[in-house]
Amino acid sequence: MTRLAGLAGARAAIRGTGPGHRKAAGTTARSGPRHQRTDDADEALATLYDAHYRGIIQLAAVLTDDIAVAEEIAQAAFAATYAAWRTLRDGDQAVVYLLRAVIRGCRSHRTRSEPASRGAAAASSLATAGDVLMAALRGLPARQREALTLRCLAGLADADVAAAMGTGLSAARRYLLQGMASVQAAADLHS
Repeated sequence: MTRLAGLAGARAAIRGTGPGHRKAAGTTARSGPRHQRTDDADEALATLYDAHYRGIIQLAAVLTDDIAVAEEIAQAAFAATYAAWRTLRDGDQAVVYLLRAVIRGCRSHRTRSEPASRGAAAASSLATAGDVLMAALRGLPARQREALTLRCLAGLADADVAAAMGTGLSAARRYLLQGMASVQAAADLHS
């Protein structure tokens, strides 16, 4: 999906301006003080989208093991961030909101989908160290997997991992330590 198509879809879903939407007689698409807010949100969302879209897709793909689902979750997360833009104070808060939306989407997908065989990836022959690490990551409990993915893939600090996961700092650190220990044990086992 192209950047423009993705942004247009998110905006249309939020505004209710997609195909088949009818405006009331005598109204314009943009008028009054809402016009400025919408322009600011549009510009900020475009900047956020350009800066974080690929990383958000990678994050969701690691957490769901499905690129198509990851793209849907990313689009929904950007749409939710756009809808909440007026309540966000700054760009950093928008990034945290976006990450939380992705984590919520991945958790929701995980609870809706059929439980997959956790050991399936590990049972196949693993050719590279990266395969071993990905299999170990997939075998972790959900919260540990989320914490490590946010730390290693998104490059977030402990406090930001906690904020994105919606947990306390000590819980996030516990998830990180337990997850790193499990992944290290799996790597030691295969070396």
